[in-house]
Amino acid sequence: MTERFQVGDFVSRISHNKDVLFKIEGFQTQAGRKIALLKGVDLRLCADAPIEDLNALSAQEINRYRQVYLKRSVDLMRGIEHRHKDMVSEFLSRAKINYKKNECNQLEVFELPGTVLHLDGDKEYLDLCLSTYKQLNIRATGFYVPECEQADRVKEYLMEYTPDILILTGHDGFIKGKKGFSSLDSYRNSRHFVRAVRKAREFEAGRDDLIIFAGACQSHYEALIRAGANFASSPRRVLIHAYDPVFIAEKVAFTPFNQMVAIKEAINETQVTANFESKTSVLNALKTNFELAQKFVEDTVCKLRYGGAFISSSVNWGTEFYVFTVTELYSKYKQAKENGASNSELDAISQQILEVEYRNNPLVLQRMLILKQLEPYPHKTLDEVLKLYEKELLNENSVKLKINFSTLVEKFERENINIIEFASNKPMREKIDIINKKLLEYVTEIGTSATTGTQS
Repeated sequence: MTERFQVGDFVSRISHNKDVLFKIEGFQTQAGRKIALLKGVDLRLCADAPIEDLNALSAQEINRYRQVYLKRSVDLMRGIEHRHKDMVSEFLSRAKINYKKNECNQLEVFELPGTVLHLDGDKEYLDLCLSTYKQLNIRATGFYVPECEQADRVKEYLMEYTPDILILTGHDGFIKGKKGFSSLDSYRNSRHFVRAVRKAREFEAGRDDLIIFAGACQSHYEALIRAGANFASSPRRVLIHAYDPVFIAEKVAFTPFNQMVAIKEAINETQVTANFESKTSVLNALKTNFELAQKFVEDTVCKLRYGGAFISSSVNWGTEFYVFTVTELYSKYKQAKENGASNSELDAISQQILEVEYRNNPLVLQRMLILKQLEPYPHKTLDEVLKLYEKELLNENSVKLKINFSTLVEKFERENINIIEFASNKPMREKIDIINKKLLEYVTEIGTSATTGTQS
């Protein structure tokens, strides 16, 4: 099997539906298994995969991948050209009015975009980016610097070239099997990018004086922003393309100093949908203003009604907002599960899914939240549960309850009352325990064949 693949071969991963084009960078052995080290061809993504998970690509398949990527790059370049023309046209139309007032007959226009220093952990990508900077008339200097060395070398480059914009990129990825999205140890290179950003901020603390973009595919977005980056990859750990840092730099470089760059204009379309942090910050600002307004009204009414007996009021609209669609949340859940997220993390996402999907139907939402607490192994499919049961890793009664869950809940409600109204005067934890105890009593009435999906 291993002889089929060599360093430099183009492959995809069978387990990920062959969605990304990779090049084999090397091999290593883990627990006696041959593992291929992979680098994204069009995406700034590092990954690894067992040899048996690799799919060898034909020249036709490689070309198909490349055509999709090429089309996207061409579309972005066209978008930039149109935007430049619109900017110049708008400037000329305004300038001509002023020149007419001053009776001036000549008008000259030139652009002086910001300068770029680009440190990249991928030499091939760096060369492509430098060529694109040139096409876009951006003065850029770039150096191939491995991700692990960028923090040690960034200051010397900043001192020599004093750029307006600093790009720190390369490859990154969430390490398979890691469970904590908040830990830098769960990422291949995020800690290196964070260190490099901090070193750059030691050189220039002003975020307006030095614009920093840092990160690559699935990088720890929040840590990079906290370290001092103006823009970063990647919200919700999404993938970024090889040219994305260039297009961000272009947007910033050609934006007048008295204008702000909106995040949605500076990152790719995938990241726009993922930009949870920016959305929630706006919503939090709005809700704070509304809270203050409501508090003023409440305080005024209470003072008029109760006089000196009134002490104070408190208004809190909460901080949970529906900023994701159901589809986005399901994708987030799938990715978290594939990356080995803990049950508590999966619980949080699944609760978000229910709250968004049933936000206009509070009774159904209430019912679904109760069922969520009753169902055993909620984050495992029936196939996964049965496989673990065959290995004697799961409790037999819980497996039976999982397989027959809907039927047993219906039986409970026929014999008692619906689960929403049942024991409604008791604390939720006690209510769940009572219902669960009754469901397990039903389970004892089910034959052993239930573990194969049928009742006896």
